[in-house]
Amino acid sequence: MTTDISTSAEATAAETRLVVETLLRVISGTEIVAVVTCEGAAVPGITMEPLVGKTAGDAFARIVERVRTELEGDPSGVGSFSLAVSRVEWGVLVDPILVDERVVGALVIARHGRSWSRRESSLSRAFARMLSRVAVLAGRESSLLRQRSLDTLVRQVAEILMAGNAANLQQTLDTTVRLLGEYLESDAAFLRRNDHERGLSILVSEWPRRENVPDPDPLGEVPFDVDPVFAAMKDLKTPYMPEQSETPEEYLERVEKGSGVSEVGGGAVPLLIGDTTWGILGFLHFGLHRWVPEEINALQAVASMLAQLQARLDAEARTLYSANHDYLTGLPNRPALVAELERRLSTGRSTAVMIIDLDRFKIMNDYLGHANGDELLRVIGDRLRTSVRQNDFVARLGGDEFVFLLDKCRSELDAVASAYRILEVIGRPVEIMGQVMNHTASIGVALPSVESLTALELISRADVAMFEAKSMGRGHVVVFDGTLAKKVDDRSQLEIQLRQAIEFDGLRLHFQPEVDLNTGKLLAVESLVRWEHPTRGLLTASEFIKVAEETGLVTKMGRWVFAEACRQLGVWRHRHPELDFTVRVNMSPADFKMGDLVGFVAA
Repeated sequence: MTTDISTSAEATAAETRLVVETLLRVISGTEIVAVVTCEGAAVPGITMEPLVGKTAGDAFARIVERVRTELEGDPSGVGSFSLAVSRVEWGVLVDPILVDERVVGALVIARHGRSWSRRESSLSRAFARMLSRVAVLAGRESSLLRQRSLDTLVRQVAEILMAGNAANLQQTLDTTVRLLGEYLESDAAFLRRNDHERGLSILVSEWPRRENVPDPDPLGEVPFDVDPVFAAMKDLKTPYMPEQSETPEEYLERVEKGSGVSEVGGGAVPLLIGDTTWGILGFLHFGLHRWVPEEINALQAVASMLAQLQARLDAEARTLYSANHDYLTGLPNRPALVAELERRLSTGRSTAVMIIDLDRFKIMNDYLGHANGDELLRVIGDRLRTSVRQNDFVARLGGDEFVFLLDKCRSELDAVASAYRILEVIGRPVEIMGQVMNHTASIGVALPSVESLTALELISRADVAMFEAKSMGRGHVVVFDGTLAKKVDDRSQLEIQLRQAIEFDGLRLHFQPEVDLNTGKLLAVESLVRWEHPTRGLLTASEFIKVAEETGLVTKMGRWVFAEACRQLGVWRHRHPELDFTVRVNMSPADFKMGDLVGFVAA
C-alpha cells in the first residue's frame, strides 16, 4: 500500500484512541477495552490491538475469544454477558460496530466485581456508534486513496504493456506480474496460459521465482482434469476470489508440493480473448486476504490489457506468417526462401539449391480441375516438408515449383543423390478423385560455389538447370555447370541485344503470301518478324521469340510488328490500288492482357 493510505490509517487510529480515552473518563472503573472484528478482518480506522486491558491476563483472552466466536457465528446477535474467570465474575458490555448497516466488529468493555448500569450501557452503545462513524469515514477515505493508488498502478502497467512486443514479451510479463504482486502484498503472483488443445494450464510467469523447484515442476503444466481449481480456470469468465475455507483440498496439496507452503488463500482474474479464456492472472496469500472491489476492478483492467497485448501479438504473428508462407501448402514462400538462403550464405554454410518443377502439371490441373490440382500441390508440399532433414529447408516458389535447400552439401554426388530421393518421394502414388496417380518432376541443382554469389544468383542457376532438365523429358536431374553457364550468358546477351533491336530498328518484317492455286490471285500475306543480328545474321522468330516472351519484350515487339504491317499495307495500296488482299499479324497471348489493345488497334 502507498504512504498516503498508511498516513490516513495512522490518523484514524488516533481518532480511535481519542474515543477510548473519552470512554475511560466517562465510564469509570473500566478495566478492559477492545475492538473485536468479524473473522479477524481489518476495519478501516479501527486498531485491532487491545486498547486497554493487556494486563488483565486470562480474563482478557477469554472475553475476546467468546466475542469472536459469537461474531463468527451470528454477528447480528452479539450482546452483553457475564463471565467467571478464576472465580472472578466479569461483566462484559458488547456493542456492534456497523458499516453500511453491516456488523464488522464489536466494542468490548469489561470490569470485574460490578455490574453495568443502564446509563453505562447506553454510553457504551454511544461510543460504539462513534467508532462506527470513524470506521465509515475512514473507509471512504481509504477507498478513495486506494482507488487513486490503483489508478496509478494501472497506468504504469498500461505503459509497460503498450511497449510490449514479441522480442521483450517475457520481460514485459515478468515486470507486470511483479508490480501487481508487490502492490497487493501477495506472497506469490503468477500468469498462466490455457492450452485448450492439450488440456493444460501452463505457467508463463511467476513472482517471486521459486527456489529448488521439483523436476518435473508440479505447477509448470497442470492438466485441467486432475485439479478442480485448474479445471475451473479453463473457462473462467469472471474473477474467482474464494474465501480461504472454500479453496479445494487438491489445490492446496498441489501448491504445498510446489512451494512448500500449506495454508493458502488467493484469487484469479481471467484473460479473455473473444469468448475464449486465454489464461488467468492469479495471486496467493499465505494467510487471510480480503479482496475489495477496487482491487478486483483494477485487476480486471490489467487482465483486459494483457489479453489485448496477446491478441495484438497473435495478429502480428499471423500477419508475419502470412507474409512469409504460402497460403496453399503452408510452406515458406519466395521472400522467406531468399532471406533464409542469404542468412546461410552470410555464415558460410555449404548449401545446395534445388528447384523442383512438377512435370505436366498444367495438363493435370486442367484435367483434374483447379481444386483437385491444389490438393495435389498440398500433398506434394506435405511430403517434401516431412522428408527434410533437421537443417534442410523447403519452400514453394509458386505454381508447381518448389525449392529445397540441402544443408552441408559435400559434393555433386551428394546433391544428385538427394535430388533422386526427392523424385522418389514425389513419385509415390497419390489418390485424387478416386484415381491413383503417379507424378514426376524435373529438378535443377545449383551447388555451393567458391564465387561470391547472392541468393538470387544461386536460385537463378538452379532455375536454369531445372529448365534444362525439363527439356530432356520427365524425371530428370540436371546440375548447373560451365556449359549451362555459357547458355545463361548467351541468353542474357541475347536479351540485351533484342531489347536494343526493338528500340533501334533492328527488326525486319517479311511477308509470306497466300495464293489461290486455281486463279493465282493473291489472297493475303502473313507478317513474319526477323531480326537482323549484328554478328549472327538474319534470325528467324524461333531463335528469339522465347526470350521475348520470358522477358516481357514480346508485347513491345508485337506492337512494332502491327504498326509496321499497317504501314507497309498503306504503301502497297498506294502503289497498287487494284490489289485486294489481307495482311495477317500474329498476336501473343500477352497482347490480349494489355488494357489498351482495342485503342491501339483502332489508332
